[in-house]
Amino acid sequence: MNNNIKNKILVIDDQEIIHNDFKKILSEKRVNEAQNMVNSFLKKEDQARVVCKEFWVDCALQGKDGFELVVNALKNNEPYKVAFVDMRMPPGWDGLETIKKIFAVDLNIHCVICTAYSDYTWEDITKELGPTDRLLILKKPFDAVEVLQLAYTLSQKWDLSLYSKSQLEGMTTLVAQQSEQVKTVENQLIRSSKLASIGTLAAAVAHEINNPLTVIQGNMDILKTIVSKHKLHDQQFNLIFDRQNNAISRIINIVSGLRSFARVDGEASEAFDVHDLILDSINLIENIYQKDDIKFQTNFKASTHSIYANVGRIQQVFMNLFSNARDAMMEKPFNVDDPNKFIKVSSRLENSHIIIEVEDSGHGISNENLEKIFESFFTTKVAGKGTGLGLSISYKIIKAFGGEINVKSQEGVGSSFIVTLPITSKELKPKPVLGDNKIIKMKGKVLVVDDEESIRDILCMLLKEAGLEVITAQSASEAMGFIKNNNFDFVITDLMMPKMKGDEFIEKARKIKNCENTKFVLITGCMWGEEDLSLDETHLKADALLRKPFPQKAIIALLQKLKN
Repeated sequence: MNNNIKNKILVIDDQEIIHNDFKKILSEKRVNEAQNMVNSFLKKEDQARVVCKEFWVDCALQGKDGFELVVNALKNNEPYKVAFVDMRMPPGWDGLETIKKIFAVDLNIHCVICTAYSDYTWEDITKELGPTDRLLILKKPFDAVEVLQLAYTLSQKWDLSLYSKSQLEGMTTLVAQQSEQVKTVENQLIRSSKLASIGTLAAAVAHEINNPLTVIQGNMDILKTIVSKHKLHDQQFNLIFDRQNNAISRIINIVSGLRSFARVDGEASEAFDVHDLILDSINLIENIYQKDDIKFQTNFKASTHSIYANVGRIQQVFMNLFSNARDAMMEKPFNVDDPNKFIKVSSRLENSHIIIEVEDSGHGISNENLEKIFESFFTTKVAGKGTGLGLSISYKIIKAFGGEINVKSQEGVGSSFIVTLPITSKELKPKPVLGDNKIIKMKGKVLVVDDEESIRDILCMLLKEAGLEVITAQSASEAMGFIKNNNFDFVITDLMMPKMKGDEFIEKARKIKNCENTKFVLITGCMWGEEDLSLDETHLKADALLRKPFPQKAIIALLQKLKN
């Protein structure tokens, strides 16, 4: 209904002469007179703002007929604003009963009781109709100006009331939406807090896993040596060793994947190979995805180039893309063991940028949703499944590091997210020594410093096997005593030790005259960047770094390199 055209008025009275009176009073002529009167009180520039709208008047002789007009008007979405109702209308409903029924179906209409008698007191009326601000009484005979004023005033009140309700509904909807957004943001903050906790936990877990893993790796090397010495060339031994090495490698890959979670809240950027990060991420989740018959495929053509960004933030992007790809495939019907269930990750070089594409064979995205895919709080997932922030945050992360993220998709076929990041000329941090050289017999004196007895024992056996003389210390303070009374060729110390950390110990030890020619090796079960985001030899005053767990070949090859 267009409320700017006319005010709809209903007159219910059993006398047609009354109908005619109302039509004259509310006629176009009277409206024009009223408009002229209003204009006389207003400045010219204000006159256009106050318009006396014309009236549309319908009439009924009986209360029931009037009620039916109200019902039909509501059905046609053209409701009446004001009804003038006579009190006595024999033989049907009286005015009070008529108004009561009208109020029951129309919650906005205003009614004026027109009567020359005192059939009901005001108390009787309010008792019957209840408290209301939509009811007035007009005594007959009525004045034409009075009727015109009532018609205008109540019509305007009807307009304002409807506008207020519309505004209230809009505000209620807006508040509900904002409340939902606040709730979503709160959930995201909780999730971020949990991720930060997971990062802290991941760092601690990595340290605790890598230390015993070093013992396992060392024992395996010792067992290999014993088997080799006794010439126990048995196929079963080789099979056991291979399985153990594969299991150790798998654990190392998983712990390596956790590395980025320990840095997800860090703001520091560094040069790194994004392909290594992607492979670390895949190592973390591949076994889980394989349970859903989802296979990863990689095709890297830009693997010799690196980027400069925050490792944790970039991994957050790819983990989110992998998760979305998995969800898309889980929601699409596949045949059992369908070979087309895949996540393909490829890279290429283009105009000094690395282009990384994550492609899936999921249900795809509609063209309508593609336009909104990176908007905050937009999600196609069921309630409780997604926050609608994953891709929005990913978009902001990639933009923050000078990149772009785009998407192409075909419904029923799959989607591809294309991440573009600028390459960097900054040097990569040195990777941990893996050492696959043959073990060379050496001479020299080594001090091993580690607060864990099992690590000291394993290193002692491995180094003695290579022909080195070994002394062990369980703390930095004990090691300082040995250094003052001995000339060591090498000092191998753990990074994380109680009371004095390995880097502090190295700095103090270098000031002792006996250590002028000593080579210091720092070993750690921590993840690079856990506490020292610039973890390198210069920063830690060490000659070399070695991450736990390491095979015997790695430590011996490293010492040989330092000696030469």
